[in-house]
Amino acid sequence: MLAPRFTFKKYNAVVQSAELVEIRLTSSKFDINDEYYRRERDEDKTSMKLAMGGSLVDFEYVKREGLVLGEYEWSAFATRGRKRILSIKSRYQVIYKAANNLEDAYVGAFLANVGRFASFPYFRSLVATYSAAASADLPILPVLRQPIDPAADEERAEA
Repeated sequence: MLAPRFTFKKYNAVVQSAELVEIRLTSSKFDINDEYYRRERDEDKTSMKLAMGGSLVDFEYVKREGLVLGEYEWSAFATRGRKRILSIKSRYQVIYKAANNLEDAYVGAFLANVGRFASFPYFRSLVATYSAAASADLPILPVLRQPIDPAADEERAEA
């Protein structure tokens, strides 16, 4: 559900003016436990569970320069029971050039949505690289999807 004062006109002003400049990996960490490799020969066949997620953790809008900087943190991990047996974390800085007269709230909404899709392929590639280097044979991470809200579509049409 959208905030009561959210207007698509103001959000679209950000969308129309934003141009991706760069995506930078700023930190990365990989940990794998020996138990990860024992999963295939374990007699009780305890299943391994995989999970991943990502979010915008910080952003800055430098109006004077028309720069939008977002910091995204992504993680993927495998657990067996309650024990974490594999962990991958990374941070990416996503940089856009944009108009210098936008509202911060709309810039943040833009980064939370669009920056997520811009940075995810980099994380997905990093996970595949770590998986290959560690002979971990992780499955390929899924494509990100965003559900469509019919009510929001109606609001957009009215804006």
